[in-house]
Amino acid sequence: MRVITPRYQATLQPPVKGAVLVQASISYHGLPVTIWSDEEGYARFFERNENFPRVFVSEEADAIFALHNADGTVRTASAPVDLPVSVPDIQYLPDGTFLAVGARCRWSSDRHEATHNAYIYTADGELVRSGVLGDGIQDVQARSDGTIWTSYFDEGILGNFGWDFGVRGEASGEAENLAIGFCGLCRWNSELQAEWLYPDWHDVEPEFGEELARLTFIADCYAMNCTDEQTVICPYSDFPLVTITGDRITRIVDTRKEIPRLRGLAVSGNRVLAYGDYDETICALADTSDGYREITRCQVKHAADATLPYYPAGSRGSAIHFIDSIHRWFVLDVDEAWVEA
Repeated sequence: MRVITPRYQATLQPPVKGAVLVQASISYHGLPVTIWSDEEGYARFFERNENFPRVFVSEEADAIFALHNADGTVRTASAPVDLPVSVPDIQYLPDGTFLAVGARCRWSSDRHEATHNAYIYTADGELVRSGVLGDGIQDVQARSDGTIWTSYFDEGILGNFGWDFGVRGEASGEAENLAIGFCGLCRWNSELQAEWLYPDWHDVEPEFGEELARLTFIADCYAMNCTDEQTVICPYSDFPLVTITGDRITRIVDTRKEIPRLRGLAVSGNRVLAYGDYDETICALADTSDGYREITRCQVKHAADATLPYYPAGSRGSAIHFIDSIHRWFVLDVDEAWVEA
């Protein structure tokens, strides 16, 4: 099997000496955006209650947000903030603010309301607003127009933490605790208000036909790649490549479930790099100009001393980004890999 190695880009500099990297994501610029704390803060952000992560940290945990340059230096950083959510993700917004989102969100039947899990801060550390983006958030990606895309894993779709699963058309918003992410993919404005929901397969059947339309159902959104022009997802369980342009699904590619178990997805025109794992970390290079045609499979060889999170830092456009435990940033680009295919 052919071996490809992600390209080393830079080593990220912490915003303050000795800071510990909590989370890294990729901004709409294609640049790293990060959360930093100290050792105690890091531990608090990932505490668990028995089988599940906490919704909120058990004690105060300071966080500093940073946007980095292509050489790893800090472009802008926030003052320390008391970030309340566990398992946080981070995005940089075009007005210079930072969006921090907790993966979990609880519905309280006693209070008839949900806990907030999205917080927008200025670089001065001032909280601009907070809101509810739902439970079970798999990925968060913002665009340069300030819109925010959230994808959901199975618990956010089927319901947990007090949320209930509803069938579109039957529930139609009547159940107050209907899982916000029940459709699998949402778009929000900068005020943290939902402005678009992923459609039910019946809604796209007239354009694509029943066979393709059924593939679009999301039980778990394994991968999302968001650019200013389009959003591409690959959902469980049929693993199609679904492209959303504007407010509608514009393309469905049936992969016949031949795509690897995904953790990242790079897209450049009709070129696709699907990054996943079985017994070893692999990727598939595929041409989607006429359906799904796998060109080759490759073993992805990371640096021998690299300790990587389970998921990449982000999939944006033609590249999948990785940031390891010693803050090194690596890039796996489908166009660079394609030259050698």
